[in-house]
Amino acid sequence: METLAKIGIIAGVVAALTAVAAYFRLLFRVYKEKKQKHTTHFNVLWKKSSDLTPEDVLGIRATDKLNFNPAYMERSEVDPPLRNSLAKGDCILIVGNPLAGKTRAVYEALKKMHNPSSVLIPRPEDIKPGEFEIPDKSKFFFDPVVIFDDINKFASKQNFEYLINLFVREGAIIIATCRKGDDYENFCKGHDSILQVFNRTIEIPKVETVVAEDFAEQNNIESSGNFDGNIGSLFVHIDAMKERYGKCSGDKKGVLAAIKRLFDAGIFEGHEEFDLERIKTVSEKCEEVGLNKRGWQDLLRQLTENGFIDRNNGTIRVEEIYLQKVIQAEFDLIDNFKELNNTITDDPVALYLLGNRADDIAQYDIRIADLEHIAIAAFSAALKIWNIEITPLDYAKTQNSLGIAFRRLAAVEDKAANAHKAITAYNEALTVRTPDKFPMDYGMTQNNLGNAYITLAEVEDKVANAHKAITAYNEALMVYTPDKFPMAYGMTQNNLGAAYGTLAEVEDKAANAHKAITAFNEALTVYTPDKFPMDYGMTQNNLGTAYTTLAEVEDKAANAKLAITAYNEALTVRTPDKFPMNYGMTQNNLGAAYGTLAEIEDKAANAHKAITAYNEALTIFTPDKFPMDYGMTQNNLGTAYSTLAEVEDKAANAHKAITAFNEALTVYTPDKFPMHYAMALNNLAYSYSSLSYVENREDNLTKALDAYSNALKVRTLSNFPIAYADTQGNIGLLYYNMLLEKKDKNVKEKALRALEEARDTYSKLGMSLKSNKFDGLIASVKDHRGSFE
Repeated sequence: METLAKIGIIAGVVAALTAVAAYFRLLFRVYKEKKQKHTTHFNVLWKKSSDLTPEDVLGIRATDKLNFNPAYMERSEVDPPLRNSLAKGDCILIVGNPLAGKTRAVYEALKKMHNPSSVLIPRPEDIKPGEFEIPDKSKFFFDPVVIFDDINKFASKQNFEYLINLFVREGAIIIATCRKGDDYENFCKGHDSILQVFNRTIEIPKVETVVAEDFAEQNNIESSGNFDGNIGSLFVHIDAMKERYGKCSGDKKGVLAAIKRLFDAGIFEGHEEFDLERIKTVSEKCEEVGLNKRGWQDLLRQLTENGFIDRNNGTIRVEEIYLQKVIQAEFDLIDNFKELNNTITDDPVALYLLGNRADDIAQYDIRIADLEHIAIAAFSAALKIWNIEITPLDYAKTQNSLGIAFRRLAAVEDKAANAHKAITAYNEALTVRTPDKFPMDYGMTQNNLGNAYITLAEVEDKVANAHKAITAYNEALMVYTPDKFPMAYGMTQNNLGAAYGTLAEVEDKAANAHKAITAFNEALTVYTPDKFPMDYGMTQNNLGTAYTTLAEVEDKAANAKLAITAYNEALTVRTPDKFPMNYGMTQNNLGAAYGTLAEIEDKAANAHKAITAYNEALTIFTPDKFPMDYGMTQNNLGTAYSTLAEVEDKAANAHKAITAFNEALTVYTPDKFPMHYAMALNNLAYSYSSLSYVENREDNLTKALDAYSNALKVRTLSNFPIAYADTQGNIGLLYYNMLLEKKDKNVKEKALRALEEARDTYSKLGMSLKSNKFDGLIASVKDHRGSFE
């Protein structure tokens, strides 16, 4: 019995040990799978900063092929501020020319940190929120630092804002680099919410030639011979590489041209990593390179030996500076997109990347329509391969991107039709992106859907489409909570406020203006001036507009003052040096708010303040740079002078109003801006009429009537019935006042004709309040007695 008991105990122990071993094997397998998964997303996984190697941070740039040199030039404008900011825990954006040493400065600063940090370096790729997670470092052994080298490449990927949100919430220090020029300017234009994450921006200046020569001599560096003020050009032998390129065979040049084609079209992964099979396809179809398997092997070996490429299994890595300055293959941007669209028809990943690149460029290139048509064609071609049954996630992300392209196209071409197509695409994406399975993607697509409905509301069924936009934004807010996704919450609340503002234009103005105000104030709980200054300024500006709208129907003085407060808050951020366009817009809005206040309180003082604000706007809105804004602000300035003329120095201020309206008319021509042209003429006529009371009565009345007459050439009954009635009413009033001064049968008939036309038009439009006001005037004209000449 004892022997059996011992055997049983031993068997139990063996079983337990077997179970434990199986458990640890499972843990190890999960760990390996996680690590493998993470290595696809990151180049460096929480490495101690003092243990970093140049290759960790600089990649191929730290190799002998690019003449990497361990010598480093300290610059007082760069290195001490960078180290100090790191020590304080600031998020830092470093901007500089190609080869300025942006990434090298990051590496040197991290290596010399007094207190080491744990460094994570992501790869630029699309993020799937449901699948992505920050690699665990329990949680972080040292302070976490995340590096985004060439942040503009990350920003073009899906859900990058989500990724930034994650790291911000974890308290990570974010260091990013960006190339000065188009890359930086376009990043600022398209990603201002991400830009606000950074506490400090450091710009790397050029180095004087004599300083660079001394540095090279002290460190025994053989100069490249093509120093251009950027320290990296001292090491990278561009001229030597150009000479090698010149000696390349036709096939080698063709392959390099194919790589450049793919680069220009955005068809690569990470930092200029190109798929070899794509290179072969484009080389053969676009560059007429015909090689067999052995020929390709020899050619790739030679290109590697010559330093043009770096090979890693099926991937080809090329340094960006070579693509830009060495490979002398030039293509027209649009033609290259179109040719590749027709070449890679069976490669949905490449088509998707091409579509995204075309859409990105369209945000700052004047050829918006051409580029968005290319993006739409690429996404549509990808969707012929990626279908909802087999590849639902790829299908959904492409439908979302297609919706974005259609909405951007709607801004410049066939607004209604393209907005409808955007809505269809977003709804298709939402068949996959459900709130339970993919909440983050669901919220993002609902927000996009709301934007599309707002675009449609500009031209079609404003009430219904504004309501649909509001529904979509509220759906997004089911996911975008202020604790989990503060940036997205603020953005969507701001959009919701704008949608209520749109609805307030046509339905229940007071109630919807109040709802807009509530939404903007919710956005401001996230968009604080210290953390998100640009969004804070934008939302304060929008809040001011909502209060201005509310002032039209409720407590005019109080709401106008609240609008003024909001605009002035916006101007604490929207300064003329940092954000000139936004400064000009907010100053214009501030002028309008003072104009509203002047209607009921301290007319002279508030009219003067309106004039000051409009003149500030005009320091930005010049006729050559911003003609439309210039015309709008000159028109508003004229209105402010007209208001001032009612209570102070009528002649002088009426003349200033006339000058401003005439300035507006230099931009508002009848062929380009007919409605604005007619509006400015209507206002000009009013000023001439006002001036006629103090000087040159008949001459100024004639000018007023001429201006009204010209306005009616645009404001016709069939095209613009309300504006037509407004102008007819103004003409009738002018003749009525003339009749009071001088009994003239002809004047009486003209007064009656215009007043009756205004009244009848308002009546037919169902505007009884306006039409009824004319009954008394018409009766007064008819009953007018006196001897007529």
